[in-house]
Amino acid sequence: MMKSHLLRSWRSVRAAELWVVAGLVLFLLTERLGVRIDFGAPAYPVRALFFQALMLGLQGMLMLLCWLPAARSVAPHRWRMLRLAGALSLGALLAAWALPSLLAATLGLPPCDVCGKLQPQGKPWTEILSESLILLLLAGLAAGVAELLARRRRNELQLQQLLDEQARLIHEAASARLAARAGRVDPQVLLNDLEAVLKLAGLGSAQAGVALDGLMGQLRQALQSSRRSSP
Repeated sequence: MMKSHLLRSWRSVRAAELWVVAGLVLFLLTERLGVRIDFGAPAYPVRALFFQALMLGLQGMLMLLCWLPAARSVAPHRWRMLRLAGALSLGALLAAWALPSLLAATLGLPPCDVCGKLQPQGKPWTEILSESLILLLLAGLAAGVAELLARRRRNELQLQQLLDEQARLIHEAASARLAARAGRVDPQVLLNDLEAVLKLAGLGSAQAGVALDGLMGQLRQALQSSRRSSP
């Protein structure tokens, strides 16, 4: 069940979410380049710059993959916010700690080529922690905005459903009132019809039976309408 939920959540990724990841990656890349330019640090070699962009892109995708299963869980769940925070924290830690070493080992490169650092042993734990916090902060802001928008859409959908239900009930009530009025027999009209039938019967007219049949049909129709309108 967990595996199927993971696959469904990963397949449900939206284009807007990918654009958000691309925007965050571009922001982090320009921010790192800007810091080096401001402090007069030597420019990245082209190779290191390429791997920096590749690393940031993979970090963004890894955090997206960690966030999607929690985001696609049941919306009103009481532990939803805790799940989101845990998923983003796990993604930030993996992106800052495990991913650089894994990428360096996969490509057969020293850690300094991937991290853009001069230490051949890789990044110290303080830098890993600081990078994890930066990734967590940016991803948390993006996830918070996405959660607010999703909650707003759910509230609008619930409101629309309530309005539709209210309109349906109003229509049914109006139809029931119209049916009740249509099935109601006016006593004055009934009295006039009965007097006409009696006069025809007193005169021995053959139209008395026809008039009586018509009156009975009207009463029968009114009775059926009254039964349909009653709950």
